[in-house]
Amino acid sequence: MIKSSGKYTSDPKKIAPKNSILISVRAPVGALNYNNREICIGRGLASINPLAGINVDYFYYALLTQIEILKEQSTGTTFKAITSKILMSLLLPIPPLSEQKRIVEKVDSIMKNIDKMEEELEKKYEIVEKLASV
Repeated sequence: MIKSSGKYTSDPKKIAPKNSILISVRAPVGALNYNNREICIGRGLASINPLAGINVDYFYYALLTQIEILKEQSTGTTFKAITSKILMSLLLPIPPLSEQKRIVEKVDSIMKNIDKMEEELEKKYEIVEKLASV
């Protein structure tokens, strides 16, 4: 989720609605995030709003699977960028809502396990570092 930046404007140009997916369309291309509230965004971000009947978490995970494709389609010499045309031409499989929810639950479960393993690995690295310094 996007944290508050503490920056404000009285003249917003681009608004990302609550529960949209934010994607970096300029270097670095492809970084994704959710926004849990309406926010003002800059030129380097695009806001993608899932249509009715599409689970926002599923949509986020589906977009994650396409990041490398988006990076390959990016253009530019000074810095890479993707256009709205590229984003709009992206094809994502949209299964029934019940299946979207099942996929999200499974991916969330896997991600929790990965987080746990990373924490355990970090603890083991700390132990090895302590032993190596003795």
